[in-house]
Amino acid sequence: MSSPARQLFQSLLDGINRRRSRGLPVRARLHVVNWDAIGRRHARDLDVRSYTPFAPDFIVADYVSRGARVVLRVDRIIEAIDLDTGDILDGEHLRSHLIERWISP
Repeated sequence: MSSPARQLFQSLLDGINRRRSRGLPVRARLHVVNWDAIGRRHARDLDVRSYTPFAPDFIVADYVSRGARVVLRVDRIIEAIDLDTGDILDGEHLRSHLIERWISP
């Protein structure tokens, strides 16, 4: 006997195990405020392409205004706003939001 939530969770775990090195394919448009490696604060609009939920977890995204691909550590993100839903996200809320936006195979 298996609940739909348990099946979804198992599917997520199976997907994570298959994608440990590549990250989970994610589609999300975020406005992100973060600290860089030397302590400068940045704000930018990103199209998130993947999320790797292993320490240190990070996202790979396209930086909209510069047309560049960036890699950001999630623990350095101060705040994120989902540009599609208006949700304000931080810390664990951001992590769970990215997993919810995972594009399952």
